[in-house]
Amino acid sequence: MYQSLFRFSLFILLLVSSISLNAKTLRVASDYWCPFICDNRHAPGILIEIINEIALNNQLLLDIQIMPLSRALKMATQNEVDIVLALTQQHISEFNLKRSNATFGGWYNDFYTLNQAANQTSKQAYTVPFIFNNNHRIGVIKGYHYGNKLEKLLTKQPDSVYYATGNAPLKRNIRLLQKGRIDFLLDSRFNLNYLLSELNLHNIVRVATEGNLTPLYIGFNAQFNDQVITLFDNGIAQLKTDGKLQRILNQYNTEPWYDTKHL
Repeated sequence: MYQSLFRFSLFILLLVSSISLNAKTLRVASDYWCPFICDNRHAPGILIEIINEIALNNQLLLDIQIMPLSRALKMATQNEVDIVLALTQQHISEFNLKRSNATFGGWYNDFYTLNQAANQTSKQAYTVPFIFNNNHRIGVIKGYHYGNKLEKLLTKQPDSVYYATGNAPLKRNIRLLQKGRIDFLLDSRFNLNYLLSELNLHNIVRVATEGNLTPLYIGFNAQFNDQVITLFDNGIAQLKTDGKLQRILNQYNTEPWYDTKHL
């Protein structure tokens, strides 16, 4: 009898804990980074749609805010936000965050320049050393990690590097490239190609890539509940299995970043 009563009490405790957990509003922060995170009610972005689906399936509430990534990371370390989207392993380690096991996006280190400039230079010339030589001005985004190789090169010539900030830093770098204020723009093809299509710009082309695909994760503050992290991991796996993830990607004309070893 006492054993049955204990089991019943434990069941009630777990049920109450689950209800309390699911009733909490999770604070999500990220910068504008279409097509993954967009400031658009009708097309909020791939990751926004993914986490909204997961939240809906698990009775979770989300409060999503668009802000500069550097600010979002700082707030996560201070437990002022629960979740930061689209983070590299470097971000996770540097800011002492927990992370999803599944990937929620991917990143390439791609260099873009104006089509006119590309036509004046041999395609074989566009290597990473060429881009970083001759005082070429390079636009990057403050708070982003580009891997050890590129971070060292960027650090060596700070006067030639422009760090864009704000809620839409990629748009800002595109404008600077258009105006001739920078010579190259460093970002990922998923984002550049989508944004260039949205802006109807056809005079910016990819000329070089450094390294391979870098997986991106959801970052959680150090106090975050591990059970909920598992919900997100299981959630994206289910979306992949039932075809919803591919349908979301199709809406944004974006190729999948994932493969079976990442999910």
